[in-house]
Amino acid sequence: MMRVRAGGKVALPFGLLFWYAKIMGKAITRTRKSRGRPSTGASSVHLRVLPDQLAKIDAWIKRQGEADLTRPEAIRQLIERGLQSNRK
Repeated sequence: MMRVRAGGKVALPFGLLFWYAKIMGKAITRTRKSRGRPSTGASSVHLRVLPDQLAKIDAWIKRQGEADLTRPEAIRQLIERGLQSNRK
């Protein structure tokens, strides 16, 4: 016979205490699932671009002739070109 004590605790017979711990130990897993996209090792940089600068970037993208060139990729290419020109 099980008795409920004050505070909502259940008193188990001594033999069932070990079975309870064994069963409950399996019910709770400690493995964490990785969520989201895998890390690429790159840092995210957020910046604001003035309207006239954005218009110049869009014009540069059109001059490149690549239909699938996005603004972030265009900015990466412009930064790389600027860094290469300063190395000389």
